[in-house]
Amino acid sequence: MTPFQSLESRTLFSGNVSVKITDSQVRFVGDADSNALVVNYSGPENQLVVTGANGTTIDGKSSRIYSARDNIAVGLGAGDDVVTLQRLSGGFNVGVDLGAGDDAVYFKRSSILAADFFGGTGNDRLDITDSTVSRRLRVFAGEQDDITALRAVRARQGLEITDTAGNTVVAMQQVSASKTSWFSGSGRRDDLRFIDSDFAAFSAKLKDGNDRAYVRGTTFAQQSPIDGGGGSNDIDREVTVAVDFTSGLQGWVPDIVAGDVVFPGQSFDAVAAQQGFEFIHAAPLVDVGMSGTTVSAVDQSPGDLSNGGEALYITKAVGLAEGLQSGQQYRVSADYTVVTRGDENGFFFGVTPAQPAGADDGNGNFIWNVRRTGTDPDVVSESSDASGGNPKVQHQRRDLASGFVEHRISNPAQTITLASDGTAWPVLGMTFGGPTGSTPYQTYLLKASIRLTPVS
Repeated sequence: MTPFQSLESRTLFSGNVSVKITDSQVRFVGDADSNALVVNYSGPENQLVVTGANGTTIDGKSSRIYSARDNIAVGLGAGDDVVTLQRLSGGFNVGVDLGAGDDAVYFKRSSILAADFFGGTGNDRLDITDSTVSRRLRVFAGEQDDITALRAVRARQGLEITDTAGNTVVAMQQVSASKTSWFSGSGRRDDLRFIDSDFAAFSAKLKDGNDRAYVRGTTFAQQSPIDGGGGSNDIDREVTVAVDFTSGLQGWVPDIVAGDVVFPGQSFDAVAAQQGFEFIHAAPLVDVGMSGTTVSAVDQSPGDLSNGGEALYITKAVGLAEGLQSGQQYRVSADYTVVTRGDENGFFFGVTPAQPAGADDGNGNFIWNVRRTGTDPDVVSESSDASGGNPKVQHQRRDLASGFVEHRISNPAQTITLASDGTAWPVLGMTFGGPTGSTPYQTYLLKASIRLTPVS
């Protein structure tokens, strides 16, 4: 059974759940039998509709309705219990203590203030789906083998998961958190999975044991280490670099490619001033209601750059701190969006395992070069990787106002092998050519998503 499959229980449920109400809390207390209950919130009446399932009674009846309170507490005690909490909405603080037995909690389609889930002494399961928690979301796994599965969950103040014992699986799909989140393992066998999620930062300490971490389609705004600890660990981590250029270069560094022309001893700024190149951070595209980082160029010295291949590009190191592994082979793909004034200039994406001194590191590792000509919407893809492949680049072109054109580019995966320092240098830039003059070629970088997926 995968973490995202429903649990089909063969438990014979029975017993009674008592409900205790104070001014600030509604508390559900189970007995020694295997209890099952479903709690629904009715917003207009501010009521909790509580139903016993499969033979369980609620205060001696099959269902009850109670006035809601800010705090909802569930403690079902012994037995193999199942509790479903759904459609909760508002400033609720939810606390669930699973107690003894092999228990399951399903928390669905809710938007609340805070939640704490405490595992017990059995093999427990927690499913949280389609829900938002505005403050803390904390999970304390129990003493045996537990599964925690989160799907389509927004934990605004971060997610905290602590495992004290047992073998634990934590699976997160389409989970987002705008504050730092963390996982602390048990020292036995932990299995941590990130799929299509978005975190400000995540710190994972798996400790001892033969642990596994799997990351696909997930972005971390800050460095987010996965510490496997001791044991024989399998860290299968795809690194995704997502960049929003509407606020500037975001730490990317500009440079120039000019065919075989070399500018010895001159800084980027000096050469840019000489040749009429410039980067303008976060310049608004007033005519089309967008903003991006502008790359513009006027070829003022055709004698220097007459052999073609002129380009401006930006690059930024991605390495061990972001989760890459030295010597590992990666498939690299990218999606990016740019806006150009007209169709004269082109643009390209590439990656090299060494800091680029030009458009190609000399070893066939600069992967993609995309060219455009005139108003032809087709894209020509040139591959200079060692395999000699010719990947098909997907391109969507959309005319905007005032002669601007939006381009959405998807580059298929190519393969590179990282050097011993574990560093890759993605490259994003523009090419230009044609007659010289005072009218600049302009490319506005809007956003990019670059994926480095390990090859098994």
